Amino acid sequence: MRCFTFRDFQLVPTLEKYEQILDLSLEGGVPYKNLEQHVSIPTLAGIMKSHPRELEGRLVTRRGVKGFAHKYLETYLHQLADKEDWETSMDVLALVVYGVLVFPNQEDLVDYDAIGVFVVVKS
Repeated sequence: MRCFTFRDFQLVPTLEKYEQILDLSLEGGVPYKNLEQHVSIPTLAGIMKSHPRELEGRLVTRRGVKGFAHKYLETYLHQLADKEDWETSMDVLALVVYGVLVFPNQEDLVDYDAIGVFVVVKS
């Protein structure tokens, strides 16, 4: 992953900008405290409208980090768009955003910790 910095210019949005983009106020919020808890596959399958065995089979581990390949989530997004399941599409797109923009860890991988944060925020 690469990052370019410019004098007096922020390439990555600030938390305040994310508040505006997501229309979500962070003021008065509780910090994320579920660091040692992982979302269950059945819970995630319910959100993604997928079978738990399918998701378990799609989990990959890269350099000790477990998660979903970005390509798998993109392919799944296309399938949902073909079915016109927009609500689930928005949830899967949010997973991609959390994994790629908000909590990037490895290139082309949405790690399970980012997924856990998404599920906690969604709940």
